[in-house]
Amino acid sequence: MSSQLLNKIDKKILRLAYPIILANISIPLLGLTDTAVIGHLGALDILAGISMGAVLMGSIYWFFGFLRMGVTGLVAQARGANEKVEISSILFRGLLIAIIGGIGLIVVHSFLFSSIFYFLAGDIGAEKLAMEYMSIRVLTAPFAISIFVFVGWLFGMGKRFIRYAYWL
Repeated sequence: MSSQLLNKIDKKILRLAYPIILANISIPLLGLTDTAVIGHLGALDILAGISMGAVLMGSIYWFFGFLRMGVTGLVAQARGANEKVEISSILFRGLLIAIIGGIGLIVVHSFLFSSIFYFLAGDIGAEKLAMEYMSIRVLTAPFAISIFVFVGWLFGMGKRFIRYAYWL
């Protein structure tokens, strides 16, 4: 009896966990794909620039990872209290923070990237290409950060991410 109950709980946890695993690898996969495509060109400066840029952009986006877990907890509490308006408000506030944070990144990206490369030592050509790559990728920051909010909201609601991926 207890092993059957434990088995049901394990299945439910795994059913909720695999979407978060997929969500966690989505941002680094973009950099990995870029690196794989550029790797076929055979130019090491370009490959080094893309690799550095992808790692740094992934790290910058992960600073906004608090949105996912924060929204998850707040939505789960509001859902438990059956406060439907608060559930929608949490989603709206999270998206507002994501959009403002993303626009803020776009605004300060030149200063931020210059500061990062001031402390990193690398080939000048690779750094220039990494800056160019990151300057292009930062334009999607509001959307990339918003994914954290959507995933957190869906987890807080107890929904599976895969069913709703078409509207993200």
